[in-house]
Amino acid sequence: MPKGKVSPIWEYFEVDEADEATAICKVPGCKDRKVGRGNKETKKYNTTNLISHLKKHRVDYEKYCALKSAKESKEKRKRDEAEDDGEEGDDEEQMESTSSGRLRSKKDRETFLKKQSSLLGYITSTGDPTSSFRPSLNSDKYPRNDPRAKDRDRGILMMMCQDLRPYEVVNSPGFLYYSHVMDPHFEVRDDTYYRRVVNKVYTNSVGKVEEKLRQDNPSFISAQLDGWSANSNSYIGTIINYLNDDWKRVNISLGISKLNESHTGENMWNHLAETLQDWKVLDKTKVLISDSASNMLKMLEFAPPDVDLIRCLNHILNTIVGDELLKGPQVKGLISNVRDVTNYSHRSTLFAEDLRKRMESLGWEDKALIQDVVTRWNSSYDMLDRFLDLYEAVKKSLEDGWSERIKDGKIIKFSDANIKLVRTLTNTLGGFKDATLKLSRESACVSEYIPTVTVLMKTLEPSNTENDHGVKDLKRRLHSNFESRMDKMKIEEKESLALATLLDPRYKNSYFRLVSQGNK
Repeated sequence: MPKGKVSPIWEYFEVDEADEATAICKVPGCKDRKVGRGNKETKKYNTTNLISHLKKHRVDYEKYCALKSAKESKEKRKRDEAEDDGEEGDDEEQMESTSSGRLRSKKDRETFLKKQSSLLGYITSTGDPTSSFRPSLNSDKYPRNDPRAKDRDRGILMMMCQDLRPYEVVNSPGFLYYSHVMDPHFEVRDDTYYRRVVNKVYTNSVGKVEEKLRQDNPSFISAQLDGWSANSNSYIGTIINYLNDDWKRVNISLGISKLNESHTGENMWNHLAETLQDWKVLDKTKVLISDSASNMLKMLEFAPPDVDLIRCLNHILNTIVGDELLKGPQVKGLISNVRDVTNYSHRSTLFAEDLRKRMESLGWEDKALIQDVVTRWNSSYDMLDRFLDLYEAVKKSLEDGWSERIKDGKIIKFSDANIKLVRTLTNTLGGFKDATLKLSRESACVSEYIPTVTVLMKTLEPSNTENDHGVKDLKRRLHSNFESRMDKMKIEEKESLALATLLDPRYKNSYFRLVSQGNK
């Protein structure tokens, strides 16, 4: 570790002898070894870039985290020992002990609340002069088994589960002080307690779900599954739906579990079957709902013959838009330019500030351009729609010299015809967004599948109106792609979809593209 450097990060770096504003990564095999120390001024050096760089080397980063945690624990023990000996330390040291966001010991918490009581007095005296409330630091605390304390502990657990908050939130200074102001008699426990209790909550929840499934005893269940990756792990979530005896829909999440093995069709079915069998609903599951990935289609080969697969329509709509938006050269180039301007507004603080000033001069609300994301539904529409909303501000910035800075000296301009085309694109894609939002509602029903397809296909039919100028080819390709997928899936011949549509009084047989199929 370099002389004078106390952070464990310096176990993996050394200062560049030729430039002390640069550090050199010591991890074997590192290709991009030189990392800036955050500033050219010695007093402003920091380790942020070094830590970010080390994350590329997962094993070494985990070792660094362990070293850092051990160092913090050692420093905390020293502080606790100093406090036990009556050494309070100066204000700066006490503030440092709370700035990390971790106040686990009772002594740390009491010290922090005493310091904050004077801050509250300042805030209320300079804010609302009629407010004289001061939470007492010496209030008697509820006993641990007091119903009021238990209610508040349950509330904290609910917040963690509902908002996906980490256990460490109960050690953060802001949360502790908020809790103290709301009820000075309640003493928030540390994260260890909530980690332990949440397992009991899970066990109780499992028991209640099992009891509900026994009582309802559904004869027909549909299962939804979806997968995603996070923190180098793959996860699969499973949800079931059914109607109870009162003809009310019941929606239950059976949980989320890791699946870090190969996502073959066979492995996917084995994982799903095991989950459904654990909840004793495997033999009642007759419909699966998933995306259109090839492994999902392959999975059906391993399922019982009476299990049907319904492909997620939202996923299909997103795929169609993604496939077709980038094929037409005119549309492709236009969207590329909009994306370049949008991305640059997020990379350059100067450009973003220039846009804010333009909006302010126009009397507009401060908004940011929206980046599109391949995996996020409707993001292309959102990007284009926001670009149109802020175009006058963007136009002024581009005309004042920003145009050639965005794309390696290549000037970006938007003609009136370009903007008209963007507007027509958003009108075309608006139908896809409306359909996606409708199908994403909690009340969405499978009976909306065929009608949604029929309406969208109708809106994509080419017309000779002026509004179609510039996007006729796009609409034609969207229509062709859509029609090809739906014909291949034979959705109007799929019994579950056709019956659901016919039995829904909103649709009956009016929304079949093939009238003969509806009559049949």
